[in-house]
Amino acid sequence: MSKQSNRRAKAKLRKIEAAKAEDARAISLCCPLSIDAAAEGDGKKGPRRFTMEAYNGGPVSINNYGPPAVVNIRGMRLARKQLPSYFGHDRERIVGHTDRHDKTDGTKFVASGVISGATDYARQVLESHDAGFPWQASISVLPEKTVELAEGKSMKVNGQTITGPAIIAQESVLRHIAFVPEGADASTSVNIAASAANPNL
Repeated sequence: MSKQSNRRAKAKLRKIEAAKAEDARAISLCCPLSIDAAAEGDGKKGPRRFTMEAYNGGPVSINNYGPPAVVNIRGMRLARKQLPSYFGHDRERIVGHTDRHDKTDGTKFVASGVISGATDYARQVLESHDAGFPWQASISVLPEKTVELAEGKSMKVNGQTITGPAIIAQESVLRHIAFVPEGADASTSVNIAASAANPNL
């Protein structure tokens, strides 16, 4: 192996390890997903769209953090204007991307986008939905500034009174959204509209 090839290989390995370390710090918040089909013959073209009430602003149990975690919606920024949507948080399993985001006065987070992935995973999400499978959605958030709320202490976040113990992510970065079979937050929902003019997506 040449020195240049060796340097490239080491750089790639460092990038993979950095991504793994970032994943270990990430908070993933799950929520139910449903997909609605558009009326037949509506004449719409292009890939199918989804809309998700992705986070209701309350505490969610997170394995990496021990106590429940709450993400301050006002302090959450997007990693980019269009966020990728993955199958099970796996970057290699592309489903689509988001293109609209609404913080809804800081009380909940709503996102919408397109099933744009030309992959078997995108087809699996849609075909399983059409067969009645209740997909859920999960958002992956990288905390930048956190506050540990002690047991019995209270703080108002996202229009709700949160009582500790809890981890409050006051500032964070939303990295991507995933389609998952089962989520932790049972109070939110997602709708995905299907276009009859594009039956293969």
